Amino acid sequence: MRKKSFCLILILISTLTFFGVACSPSFVGLDLNSDRLSSNSSNESNDSNFTVGTPAEYQVSINTVTPTIIEGGLPEVVQNVRDTVVSLSCVVIDGEGNEGNSSGSGVFFATDESNNSSFILTCCHVIDQASEVEAILVDGTKLDCELIGGDDEKDIAVLKTSGIFPTADVRNMLEEGGAPLELAESVFAIGNPLGTLGGSVTQGIISGTERIINMDGVSMNLLQIDVAVNPGNSGGPLFDYSGALVGIVNAKSVGTDVEGIGYAIKIDDAIDIAESLLSTAGNPEYEYKGYIEGKVRLGVTVQGAFNSEENKYFYSIVALNVYGSVAQHNSSATDDKKIYINDIITGIKVSDETMYFTDINTLGDIVKTLEVGDVITLLVKHPTNYNFITGYTYESREIEIIMVQYVYGL
Repeated sequence: MRKKSFCLILILISTLTFFGVACSPSFVGLDLNSDRLSSNSSNESNDSNFTVGTPAEYQVSINTVTPTIIEGGLPEVVQNVRDTVVSLSCVVIDGEGNEGNSSGSGVFFATDESNNSSFILTCCHVIDQASEVEAILVDGTKLDCELIGGDDEKDIAVLKTSGIFPTADVRNMLEEGGAPLELAESVFAIGNPLGTLGGSVTQGIISGTERIINMDGVSMNLLQIDVAVNPGNSGGPLFDYSGALVGIVNAKSVGTDVEGIGYAIKIDDAIDIAESLLSTAGNPEYEYKGYIEGKVRLGVTVQGAFNSEENKYFYSIVALNVYGSVAQHNSSATDDKKIYINDIITGIKVSDETMYFTDINTLGDIVKTLEVGDVITLLVKHPTNYNFITGYTYESREIEIIMVQYVYGL
């Protein structure tokens, strides 16, 4: 039998519509093509009422449980947890100033009675570049949200809203007495598919517990599920059949001959990030936003390629992200010392050691070793003149970058 070939595309499943522009996919992933459905190519931060934090020390309460059998079965379990789920409606501004709407899902996971606040866990790509975010409860009540913090690399964000609301129980998977997820264990999702069907329930199983997926050059260890998920489900909860929260839905694979391949962020990973964001929120130096302490990012989206003549990899910059060390650098650098889209990174100097790229992940691996305050030099080829026959000519540049604390939304 002849083997069929197919194109596999990985998409992050929020919904996004811009007014006045045509939105087409931008495939920039290194291993699997990724369509973030939310433009992230601007090199300047947008003004945003939504992303203004408030100084506070949060004393949050998160309930951790082990699975138990519910005698009423799935219908009773769904009734027990549905009030913890929200639909998210966002007003977003793209890199060219166009206003649009994005939809997704979220789940209440923690409360702080001292501040009369409840906290929502969702995906970062759902609220990326949002100027306003509204959470819609099952009964239709609408709540204004404030961004506590996010990590767009791990695709997790925490929102805050006023009032105390029911929170999902988080499954204990790691601590003593915990119950790790098992292959083929039954699970279900509640979300807002298509941005119009809030509270929709779909069920399936855990198809894989350790799926390493590469999105925009970032490796994520995700749960694979066969639960039906669609645009608008991103950020929504994945529950086990006891009603315990086990994951946050964030992506799916689509393509010819591809069916039933969805992904979710493991809840223990999501909670670790959320707790870090909550514990660091309130620092005026970072406009009161939470962050992952010590984390640095270059803040560029790259397309890797292999130079067979030099036997080396290089990276072409396809987008400058809003957040990261390059954005901070470009905000004050002269034109000849800025990093630009279409620049080619050929090497990097760290502590007087020049390193070249031996595989598609080398740049990311190097950045992971860096700390706040480290000074690196990017070896860059900058396109200058273009000739229709011979193509671009390039100018070699060395651009010094100071690695800064990565704070999403700053």
